[in-house]
Amino acid sequence: MSHHDPFDTAREEVTEKLRVASALHEVYLEQLSASNTDPFALKDISSQLQKEVKGVEWFVSDLEETIFIVEKDPLKFGIDQNEMKNRKNFIKNTKDTIKVCALNIFNKVENKRRHEPKTKTTVE
Repeated sequence: MSHHDPFDTAREEVTEKLRVASALHEVYLEQLSASNTDPFALKDISSQLQKEVKGVEWFVSDLEETIFIVEKDPLKFGIDQNEMKNRKNFIKNTKDTIKVCALNIFNKVENKRRHEPKTKTTVE
């Protein structure tokens, strides 16, 4: 019976989700800079991107938990320090990429809020 490291499978899934998120991020940025952007299309892309970002964050959180568990007893899992370093670097790089996507979405929302006309509310 062969032993398959579940981290490898999870890494593949994260990599695929990250690829999708990065592609959506590119489309999102293109739409933001286009002069004839359809606001409904932009909202749809933004929603899809937010969903992908959350999915990657969820997977990364799970991977971080597995790293924490393995670090407690690396011999039990047959993982050496070099592999642990590679795994941590994968997590860090993935988080950095997702952070950029999330910040662009957040900044767009904040810019929109700042530029929306303020409405007065009256209290009777």
